Amino acid sequence: MGGKHRKQKIDRISDVITDDVDIVVNCTGVRAKDLAGVMDAAIVPTRGQNVIIKAPHIRKTISMSKRDSYTYVIPRCDGTVVLGTTKDTSSTDPAIDPNTTNDILKRAIECCPDLSLLHKGVDDLDVIDNVVGIRPVRNGGPQVQNEHYKLESGKEVLITHNYGHGGSGYQSSWGTAQEAVRLIHQGHNALRNGSKEMRKLLSRL
Repeated sequence: MGGKHRKQKIDRISDVITDDVDIVVNCTGVRAKDLAGVMDAAIVPTRGQNVIIKAPHIRKTISMSKRDSYTYVIPRCDGTVVLGTTKDTSSTDPAIDPNTTNDILKRAIECCPDLSLLHKGVDDLDVIDNVVGIRPVRNGGPQVQNEHYKLESGKEVLITHNYGHGGSGYQSSWGTAQEAVRLIHQGHNALRNGSKEMRKLLSRL
């Protein structure tokens, strides 16, 4: 399809909007909270920690919800299993917390006793990695909608927002991507038709 990759730091969404741009897709995640031109106060950066173990004998996904915790066991095709998770809105520290690791392992064993082949509990688990991520949780759910931005030249640029998926970004990516594409077609067609009407109007003057 062509195109170019460009990496740059931006302070406001207008930094990427110029006269040669027609469409901007805003997937800024937690940055949507403080990016000028977006400044979405509903975004709540939320720290999540997961543990990766080696357990090729686990073939099914299990999850368990309690009032104060959510635990899951998710096997992957390479023989590793993702154990999670935490939801901490009071910290954005990327460092691994050993106490949190131990808590996740204990909850995972409770959720899926088969994780421990020798039935020795946490000590029997083969931990190979810990992962910390800052999730773009958004009060009210993901923001997937269109917005129009008018440049000084008078040109209108379509901004399609697609952010705020929290800890379920991977799971919801197919659906929200399809919705974003639908919105892009809808918004671009509306702008194009509007331009045609404007040209007709100007031609009569």
